Amino acid sequence: MRTIFVAQGIDTESEQAELLVTTHGIVDSLYLKDLKARTFRGVEQRAIEGLHTGGRVFGYRHVPIENSNKRDAHGRPAIEGVRLEVEPAQAATIKRIFERYAAGHSVKRIAIDMNNEGILLPQPQKGRVSQSWCQSSIHHILHNDRYRGVVIWGKTYKLRSHETGKRIHRRKLQSEWRRTEIPTQRIISDKLWEAVQGRMRLVHDL
Repeated sequence: MRTIFVAQGIDTESEQAELLVTTHGIVDSLYLKDLKARTFRGVEQRAIEGLHTGGRVFGYRHVPIENSNKRDAHGRPAIEGVRLEVEPAQAATIKRIFERYAAGHSVKRIAIDMNNEGILLPQPQKGRVSQSWCQSSIHHILHNDRYRGVVIWGKTYKLRSHETGKRIHRRKLQSEWRRTEIPTQRIISDKLWEAVQGRMRLVHDL
């Protein structure tokens, strides 16, 4: 069946059609790879500059960075980025979680007590309907370097599985991570962080 690719100007009945389709496929693939690389570098640079590149993080509020010299489609100052600012009430919860775990309380016990006391909880992850503290939420908080004022960028990368066709995450070598210190985002001390990490290693090895 005859097909005409209007954008590329290719007629499948042409003698050069196969070569042209292959060539355009290679060019398009290279373009997408270059676009992906440039997008990654742009986001990485924002992370290095201390700007936020993801969604909500429990313990902080979003503070938009406006450019008074530029306007958006509605005539308002253009937003050039977002930084995180410590939210006192949530930060107190974060510190309490770290202190209790360092003191010997289990992740399960902490989650139960938080629910019983009606403590404000993080926004549920996409696909989760639970409106209560769970062990995975506590684990995530205890492993988050941001709470000690350190942002680590580029721990993982995405690739497409040959078996399922779905995109999956793979961990990068630690030497490839980008580490940025942001003292204004610190909630807990290095001493408390180390105490928690030491206990987690001990519990894991038991």
